[in-house]
Amino acid sequence: LEAKKVEAQQKKETALAAMKEKAEKAKAAASSAQKKVDPKAASLLAGKKTSGTISLGSEGSIFGFGAARGKAKTGGPSGVPVINRFKENRDGSVTGFITGSTNFKEGEKVTTSKLAPNQKVETESVVVTVSGSKYFLQ
Repeated sequence: LEAKKVEAQQKKETALAAMKEKAEKAKAAASSAQKKVDPKAASLLAGKKTSGTISLGSEGSIFGFGAARGKAKTGGPSGVPVINRFKENRDGSVTGFITGSTNFKEGEKVTTSKLAPNQKVETESVVVTVSGSKYFLQ
Protein backbone atom coordinates (compact mmCIF):
# COMPACT_ATOMS: atom_id res chain seq x y z
CA LEU A 1 0.00 0.00 0.00
CA GLU A 2 2.84 2.39 0.87
CA ALA A 3 4.52 1.70 -2.50
CA LYS A 4 1.33 2.68 -4.34
CA LYS A 5 1.19 5.99 -2.45
CA VAL A 6 4.79 6.76 -3.36
CA GLU A 7 4.14 5.84 -6.99
CA ALA A 8 1.03 8.07 -7.12
CA GLN A 9 2.98 10.95 -5.58
CA GLN A 10 5.74 10.52 -8.19
CA LYS A 11 3.15 10.57 -11.01
CA LYS A 12 1.68 13.80 -9.63
CA GLU A 13 5.09 15.41 -9.41
CA THR A 14 5.98 14.30 -12.94
CA ALA A 15 2.69 15.65 -14.31
CA LEU A 16 3.18 18.94 -12.46
CA ALA A 17 6.72 19.31 -13.82
CA ALA A 18 5.44 18.64 -17.35
CA MET A 19 2.72 21.27 -16.95
CA LYS A 20 5.24 23.84 -15.68
CA GLU A 21 7.55 23.12 -18.62
CA LYS A 22 4.67 23.48 -21.08
CA ALA A 23 3.66 26.81 -19.51
CA GLU A 24 7.24 28.11 -19.72
CA LYS A 25 7.44 27.13 -23.41
CA ALA A 26 4.12 28.88 -24.13
CA LYS A 27 5.31 32.01 -22.30
CA ALA A 28 8.58 32.02 -24.25
CA ALA A 29 6.71 31.55 -27.56
CA ALA A 30 4.35 34.44 -26.76
CA SER A 31 7.26 36.69 -25.86
CA SER A 32 9.03 35.78 -29.10
CA ALA A 33 5.88 36.42 -31.15
CA GLN A 34 5.51 39.90 -29.65
CA LYS A 35 9.04 40.82 -30.74
CA LYS A 36 8.44 39.91 -34.40
CA VAL A 37 7.36 42.90 -36.49
CA ASP A 38 6.18 42.82 -40.07
CA PRO A 39 8.67 45.10 -41.89
CA LYS A 40 6.00 46.38 -44.29
CA ALA A 41 3.65 47.31 -41.44
CA ALA A 42 6.49 48.95 -39.53
CA SER A 43 7.44 51.10 -42.53
CA LEU A 44 3.82 52.18 -43.03
CA LEU A 45 3.44 53.12 -39.37
CA ALA A 46 6.76 54.94 -39.28
CA GLY A 47 5.53 57.44 -41.89
CA LYS A 48 2.08 57.88 -40.31
CA LYS A 49 1.56 61.21 -38.55
CA THR A 50 -0.72 60.68 -35.59
CA SER A 51 -3.26 63.12 -34.31
CA GLY A 52 -4.10 63.78 -30.68
CA THR A 53 -7.77 64.09 -31.62
CA ILE A 54 -10.10 61.10 -31.75
CA SER A 55 -13.31 60.72 -33.72
CA LEU A 56 -16.56 60.10 -31.85
CA GLY A 57 -18.67 59.89 -35.02
CA SER A 58 -20.72 62.53 -36.81
CA GLU A 59 -23.75 64.44 -35.65
CA GLY A 60 -27.21 63.39 -36.81
CA SER A 61 -27.38 59.60 -37.21
CA ILE A 62 -28.50 56.76 -34.96
CA PHE A 63 -27.26 57.25 -31.40
CA GLY A 64 -26.21 60.82 -32.26
CA PHE A 65 -23.54 59.79 -34.77
CA GLY A 66 -23.45 59.90 -38.59
CA ALA A 67 -23.76 62.52 -41.32
CA ALA A 68 -24.05 66.17 -40.37
CA ARG A 69 -27.39 67.98 -40.64
CA GLY A 70 -27.23 71.12 -42.69
CA LYS A 71 -24.23 73.29 -43.39
CA ALA A 72 -21.78 73.83 -40.55
CA LYS A 73 -20.46 77.29 -39.71
CA THR A 74 -17.07 78.25 -41.02
CA GLY A 75 -14.99 81.34 -40.62
CA GLY A 76 -11.81 80.54 -38.77
CA PRO A 77 -8.32 81.29 -40.01
CA SER A 78 -7.40 79.66 -43.32
CA GLY A 79 -6.32 76.05 -42.91
CA VAL A 80 -7.42 75.80 -39.27
CA PRO A 81 -10.26 73.30 -38.65
CA VAL A 82 -13.35 74.67 -36.89
CA ILE A 83 -14.95 73.01 -33.87
CA ASN A 84 -18.60 74.00 -33.46
CA ARG A 85 -20.83 73.50 -30.40
CA PHE A 86 -17.78 72.79 -28.26
CA LYS A 87 -17.40 72.11 -24.58
CA GLU A 88 -14.30 72.01 -22.41
CA ASN A 89 -13.73 68.69 -20.68
CA ARG A 90 -12.38 68.19 -17.16
CA ASP A 91 -9.16 66.68 -18.53
CA GLY A 92 -8.35 69.88 -20.47
CA SER A 93 -9.50 68.61 -23.86
CA VAL A 94 -12.33 70.00 -26.01
CA THR A 95 -15.24 68.06 -27.55
CA GLY A 96 -17.37 69.33 -30.44
CA PHE A 97 -18.27 68.92 -34.11
CA ILE A 98 -15.43 69.53 -36.58
CA THR A 99 -15.42 71.06 -40.06
CA GLY A 100 -12.59 71.93 -42.41
CA SER A 101 -10.32 69.05 -41.36
CA THR A 102 -8.53 66.68 -43.72
CA ASN A 103 -8.46 64.01 -41.00
CA PHE A 104 -12.18 63.88 -40.14
CA LYS A 105 -15.55 63.89 -41.89
CA GLU A 106 -17.47 67.17 -41.93
CA GLY A 107 -19.60 67.43 -38.79
CA GLU A 108 -17.89 64.51 -37.07
CA LYS A 109 -17.85 64.60 -33.26
CA VAL A 110 -14.26 64.77 -31.99
CA THR A 111 -12.38 65.16 -28.74
CA THR A 112 -9.02 66.90 -28.93
CA SER A 113 -5.98 66.00 -26.92
CA LYS A 114 -5.32 68.12 -23.83
CA LEU A 115 -4.88 71.80 -24.61
CA ALA A 116 -1.50 73.44 -24.18
CA PRO A 117 -1.09 75.66 -21.09
CA ASN A 118 -2.72 79.11 -21.00
CA GLN A 119 -5.35 78.40 -23.69
CA LYS A 120 -8.67 80.24 -23.34
CA VAL A 121 -11.61 78.05 -24.34
CA GLU A 122 -14.04 80.63 -25.72
CA THR A 123 -15.99 81.32 -28.90
CA GLU A 124 -14.06 82.84 -31.83
CA SER A 125 -10.66 81.78 -30.47
CA VAL A 126 -7.91 79.50 -31.75
CA VAL A 127 -6.64 76.88 -29.33
CA VAL A 128 -3.53 74.71 -29.57
CA THR A 129 -3.24 71.20 -28.12
CA VAL A 130 -0.20 69.68 -26.44
CA SER A 131 0.29 67.61 -29.60
CA GLY A 132 0.45 70.82 -31.67
CA SER A 133 -2.94 70.71 -33.40
CA LYS A 134 -4.81 74.02 -33.85
CA TYR A 135 -8.58 74.49 -33.81
CA PHE A 136 -10.87 77.50 -34.19
CA LEU A 137 -13.70 77.36 -31.65
CA GLN A 138 -17.05 78.58 -32.90
